[in-house]
Amino acid sequence: MKQSRLLLRVLALGVLAMQITSCKKIIEHWPGHGHGHGGDDSTVHYRIKSMVYGPNNPADSAESRATFYYGADNLLDSVTSVRPDYRVLLTFEYDQNGNLKKYADLKADDVLQFPVNLYTDAYGLDNTGRAATDSFGFVTRMGYLYDITSHFKYDSSGRIVKDYYNISDFEPGPSSDSVIFNYDAQGNRGLVISARPYDVTGDGVTNNTIYDDKVAYRSTNPIFQLIDRDYSVNNSNYATGYNSAGLPLGFARGSTEEFLHLGEPREIEWEEVP
Repeated sequence: MKQSRLLLRVLALGVLAMQITSCKKIIEHWPGHGHGHGGDDSTVHYRIKSMVYGPNNPADSAESRATFYYGADNLLDSVTSVRPDYRVLLTFEYDQNGNLKKYADLKADDVLQFPVNLYTDAYGLDNTGRAATDSFGFVTRMGYLYDITSHFKYDSSGRIVKDYYNISDFEPGPSSDSVIFNYDAQGNRGLVISARPYDVTGDGVTNNTIYDDKVAYRSTNPIFQLIDRDYSVNNSNYATGYNSAGLPLGFARGSTEEFLHLGEPREIEWEEVP
């Protein structure tokens, strides 16, 4: 779940993270997807090698490069990025069957030499290995801890269509606690209905969002779909170009895309799965 506004609120209060979690070595292979476009290369598998990203604000030119690291089994191990003001480390931990069970987002200040923010998701898996719950939170230098468990409801296509928790466990607020994800007849996400005061999952996606007819970049890895809560079949038409398999090479500034809590993917470099 994207918690951008919540993160900014915590940072604005000067709440700094103090704990760094480790990522266990990945042991099971998640096979790459075939992404044929026109039938010429349907057996070619791709994964993201690197990405240039920035804030989804057309007036903000700041950009950073994230590098994606994979284990020998092709499961995403970590993502690293060095920004002008801080470093970013995303780590992923899986069970013995290759199902994601923990995700951590660490931002560390290079000048002050301590973590600025640590955000974690620990997924509870059902008997099929699918994420059923998401326990997310912060551990900070001030001993401030968010530890909230959210529950998922899936549709018959295996997409998360409802994400809900007891908001009174988080802080006083409205009794409604759900985020509803809607998909159109083409399988693309439309309006996201959220009653949560700080949740911006799906921010910028409306019923008027236009999609292309190419392969959705999040579909290349199921953890991208899970973390972003987006199972769209196609990409927004802000894509600036495509590779031979129909995968986007980036998105224009102001596209409202936000990927893995990082920002707007302005340039995407793909590589074939070994």
